[in-house]
Amino acid sequence: MGKMAAVHLLPMYPYTSDDGFSVSDYYSINPDLGTWEDVKNLSQDYDMMYDAVVNHISKSSKWFQGYLNCEEKYKKYFIEADPDEDYKKVIRPRVLPLLTCFDTKEGKKHVWTTFSEDQIDLNFKSSELLVKVLDVLLYYAYNGSRFIRYNKQTKEKILVIVNVSEYEYEIKCDCNGRDIISGEEIRSGRIHLVPYQARWIKS
Repeated sequence: MGKMAAVHLLPMYPYTSDDGFSVSDYYSINPDLGTWEDVKNLSQDYDMMYDAVVNHISKSSKWFQGYLNCEEKYKKYFIEADPDEDYKKVIRPRVLPLLTCFDTKEGKKHVWTTFSEDQIDLNFKSSELLVKVLDVLLYYAYNGSRFIRYNKQTKEKILVIVNVSEYEYEIKCDCNGRDIISGEEIRSGRIHLVPYQARWIKS
């Protein structure tokens, strides 16, 4: 058997439900699992893959709590919808309500919750949200990730994240003297989407 070259860490962040897939803080490590220093130490010996659960976020997160408090910064981070519209054509892997009603400082609002009322969908039509998610991804790169697995993303949404040159951004991160992503790399075609299927290893 060959030497193990890469390690994929499933969601390792603080969470509130769904076995780690309702992340409450993208920038922290679940203290029950360790610290960023532990993860970075692993990256000295292995190529690391981290999960980016950026299709939704926990309702307990700072982002969504800011939305509920009607803070200007977070107003466009989530998808508001009319509960009287017809959503019968929406196909998804859950039978829970598609929209969830929340009390905000500006009154009741219905937001898109594809998976559960604890997992609030993020609005990638918002340039402010997109920039924040890119900051999260670069933070992972800075902290030892060579690969990033996008959780439950459509191909179109991944292209929005990766093809940042569409928004005229130059995304650079000085990690060990090299850029992780740059607009030039994207335009030259050196950035690719790679299909990936994880295999569970039971301890």
